[in-house]
Amino acid sequence: DSPLKNPPRGSRVIGLREEMIAEACPAIKPRHDRTVADLADLRLEQNKEYLEFFRMLYLTLGNLIYKKEKKLEELDRNIRTTHIQLE
Repeated sequence: DSPLKNPPRGSRVIGLREEMIAEACPAIKPRHDRTVADLADLRLEQNKEYLEFFRMLYLTLGNLIYKKEKKLEELDRNIRTTHIQLE
């Protein structure tokens, strides 16, 4: 017998499915909430790692710029000294 041919049975099947869904949703929500919280924690840890790596690169870049400026100053001094010696 098809539920379509037997309306009382079809109504019962629909009722049972509605009940199953109504019970399943509240059971699934806590797991969903835990999963979302776990993902947020993982995302935070990943962002901390990226920040630490970026900070290291940024400090290294600052150090390299400083060294480059000092080398340029030294090169300028050497050029001036050589120019004065040639005159």
